Amino acid sequence: MELNLSPEHRIDLQKSGLTDETITAANIHSVPPCDIPKILGKVYADKVNSLLAFPYQQNGFYRYKLFPPIKDKDGHKVKYFQPPGSGVHLYFPPGIEKDISDLSIPLSIVEGEKKALKGYQEGIASLGIGGIWNFKEKGSDELTPDFDNIPLNGRIMNLIPDGDYHRNKAIQKAVLELAQKLKGKGATPYLVSLPDGEEKIGLDDFLVQYGASEFWDLPREEIKTDPYERLNLPSSLEIAQLDIVVRWAVENLIPEQALILLHAIGGVGKSHLMYLLSKAVAEGQRFFGLNVEKMPVYYVDFENPLPEITERMRKIGGSENLRIWHLSHDPMPVRFDADEWKIYKAFPPGLFIIDSLRSSHLLEEN
Repeated sequence: MELNLSPEHRIDLQKSGLTDETITAANIHSVPPCDIPKILGKVYADKVNSLLAFPYQQNGFYRYKLFPPIKDKDGHKVKYFQPPGSGVHLYFPPGIEKDISDLSIPLSIVEGEKKALKGYQEGIASLGIGGIWNFKEKGSDELTPDFDNIPLNGRIMNLIPDGDYHRNKAIQKAVLELAQKLKGKGATPYLVSLPDGEEKIGLDDFLVQYGASEFWDLPREEIKTDPYERLNLPSSLEIAQLDIVVRWAVENLIPEQALILLHAIGGVGKSHLMYLLSKAVAEGQRFFGLNVEKMPVYYVDFENPLPEITERMRKIGGSENLRIWHLSHDPMPVRFDADEWKIYKAFPPGLFIIDSLRSSHLLEEN
């Protein structure tokens, strides 16, 4: 049977590794140009050159891939289209019904029809969702009714998001919610982790590049859906067995990579003490008999006027390794609740002293 595909569409499907047999069985086809305005409406139809149709054979629903992609009124890139109000549906590759009926066969859920088809073609029983949240209707807390046709109680369900999953909080949130709903139906959800890369890697990309045999060696773990279990709190015994070496900026007083708060009533000399400590660390000199690690010191002074700072430096001695950001400097010290606070990340590693914490922001402390 000859494929009803334009050359561009055929190349797109072959890029996902789909064979002519799979394409034919799925009845994927190019939409006749005269039908495009009927499907998209004139506004969108004028922006695309062609449409690739993906029939959902179980219910007559269609999704369409746009060539080229367009932007909606909010500037978001739109690659696929479905008629407004047509609902959320699962994509069932042709022939998967026998796998669905066998509870012992794990089912996989992927994002998109091509990934589901490629998975099933390679022996991975895969269902497709049209988008990462398209397992439920918008505003609903229930799985789309298509899940009612799948025996879930006691079944393993593999969720296979694209490779950027571990750095995309929105995708993680969607996968967790789907896992929770599947577990509520008695299924055991697993996460299958595809490798990440400069370009997003989906299941079809992985199978084309590495083959089906490599798929079964991918990392997979049961998704913990209970909020307490997801915390994965370590026991005190585990913590006691950690091999941690504490490095000290000031011996037994200020550890490196730590936040230390010095608290006392006003007027007792906190600033003077901290300037003494700053000079000692900047010069690598012992501080009241304590060893120090010499390093750059940044004293960010939100309170003391320049004449007072100058007098203190004359008394204790300055250091080229001690830099002071004071109120008379241009620009003034950046507060930690300001948009520009990230300037501090640009400083070379060293000891930061903030004087005082209360004056370094305008937030409510209580």
